[in-house]
Amino acid sequence: NVEIQRIKKRVDEINNNIETFHKTNEALEKMEERLEGIQSKMK
Repeated sequence: NVEIQRIKKRVDEINNNIETFHKTNEALEKMEERLEGIQSKMK
């Protein structure tokens, strides 16, 4: 069924986007922690 394949493809794309989003969020959180550490050293 073509419709089912199209939906499956869409779901896969969404799942990949969610994974990428989580990885980006983790990287941003690590950067924020590092910045806070640097700022506290400078005080």
